[in-house]
Amino acid sequence: MKNYIMILLSIILMSCEDTNSSFIESDNFNACGVSSFSQLNWAQELVAGKGICSQIYSGAKLTMYDYMGEKVFYFENLASSTGNCNRLLYNCSGIILISANSEQNLWANFEVNKTNGKLLWSK
Repeated sequence: MKNYIMILLSIILMSCEDTNSSFIESDNFNACGVSSFSQLNWAQELVAGKGICSQIYSGAKLTMYDYMGEKVFYFENLASSTGNCNRLLYNCSGIILISANSEQNLWANFEVNKTNGKLLWSK
């Protein structure tokens, strides 16, 4: 019985989801009036699961792009089963520009016109 419990415990521990996140800090961040990604409080709350998306899954990422003359932040959480958290596009102030439920042509326009992608965070 003791061996059975040890084996079961080992399997449970090995199957636990890795909750580590990676911040890719850039020396030349210089966007949105701040010099460090860590100064964007709304983004820090988002990736910590304190924003609109409370469940952040492995594979989620936040990427900064130039789009329509401004810096924007594309959040992908594709493993989320809640449709409103799969993908979101934010401006520098943390306001959602395009939500997961937005019209497809808005997303298509973003995909075609985004430039200079820089990965800022991933899980």
